[in-house]
Amino acid sequence: MKFRSSYLNDNSRNYIKSLMSSVNPSQTWGISAGSNQYYIKNGWLALSSPWPWYVDSIGFIPGANNDGYTIAVYTDNNIPMSVGVNMIESLARATKSIGVE
Repeated sequence: MKFRSSYLNDNSRNYIKSLMSSVNPSQTWGISAGSNQYYIKNGWLALSSPWPWYVDSIGFIPGANNDGYTIAVYTDNNIPMSVGVNMIESLARATKSIGVE
């Protein structure tokens, strides 16, 4: 089953997909873990010392027959940032391995 929303037309969807499939290689961590094809946007922010990081990753993992799944993971209070990244990637791999679609 393919979900279609009337909020975006095909041109808008294709533009978003082009942006989310061409991120800087240093920013391909996150929900992309365990997948060869993905559309991704990551975010990270530390507001004050000792810099507990807010780390998030959102995107779409395509599947067979032009379907797939959307995944979004938001974390906070990560010291250092890599704690949040590792948690997100663990969740992404677990989601991929159980075939959530």
